[in-house]
Amino acid sequence: MSSRQVLSALAGAAAVTTALVATPAQARVHASACKPLTNVEAIVDDSGSMFATDPNVLRGQAVKLIIQQQAQTQPSFTFGAVSFGDGATTLFAPAAVGPNASAMIGSLGSLQADDGSTNYGAAFTQAATDNAGRQANVFMTDGGNNGDPIPFPQPPTYVIGFGDSAALPEDQQALQNLATSTGGQYYPQTTSSKLVSVVNGVLAQITCQSQPQTFNDTFTKVGQAISHSVRISSKTKSASFVISYPTKDDLFTFSASEILSGSKASAARKHKVKKLKVKIVRSETFFTAHVRGLKRGKLRFKIKAKQLGTSLDPTSPAGAVTTQFSPSHRR
Repeated sequence: MSSRQVLSALAGAAAVTTALVATPAQARVHASACKPLTNVEAIVDDSGSMFATDPNVLRGQAVKLIIQQQAQTQPSFTFGAVSFGDGATTLFAPAAVGPNASAMIGSLGSLQADDGSTNYGAAFTQAATDNAGRQANVFMTDGGNNGDPIPFPQPPTYVIGFGDSAALPEDQQALQNLATSTGGQYYPQTTSSKLVSVVNGVLAQITCQSQPQTFNDTFTKVGQAISHSVRISSKTKSASFVISYPTKDDLFTFSASEILSGSKASAARKHKVKKLKVKIVRSETFFTAHVRGLKRGKLRFKIKAKQLGTSLDPTSPAGAVTTQFSPSHRR
């Protein structure tokens, strides 16, 4: 490590320590009040090591999830993104997702793991330049910082680490400090196949929704079906599912039925399949399903393998599926 890097690392550590002392009260206010955020910036690692740690570019799919979900539920939501390696590049400038979703998604094709080493400072500086009014950062990286220190202060930062990001204790501590000091959260050693599901959990936090209930399954052959059930309260009117997997060569279907409950329901009615309205929106390595018309009872859903591909990432085998369930009081 050069003398400049040593000094930069010490300066970064000092900045993190300062922020850790200065912001815990603000973090508690943010958590307790839980006012839905309206302006968020994604900071996405595109260094050369990503070729091995995220060969299916699932980091891009995770950003796409935010775009698609917010375009449907909150079109005025402001979202921007930068990628980084040796330096930093604007993927798309902050703007309302509703009218700009297609252009934002199109820009994700530039994520190619071709940007050298890992410079945190350049990334956060570019994010601040692009989006000074951002209320939170969603930061994804597979390695420790070997560039400039992160400038402070920062808004709440949700740190998603994988690959070698926690290979050294000091690297892991730096990421933990970044999250803690800003009032965000640290997700250590996430595999690339979990990026979509982790970001879905982050999205629930910043929009003040309950954390999704998660189911993990592995499909080993085409035609295999796996079912789960969840309880539906009397206040639940609809539900959202995010079904994610590691390779675009996988293909799965989703179906749902409901068994009603209540003292006035006959045995025949309890076992009668209730017709449900399901809207599915597909992406390359995930799809969402929005189920409407729910009433109190038990919702049973089924995932079925229609096609199984081959994953380039040995830590994320093809057929590994994460399903997340989020109830809603809205119809």
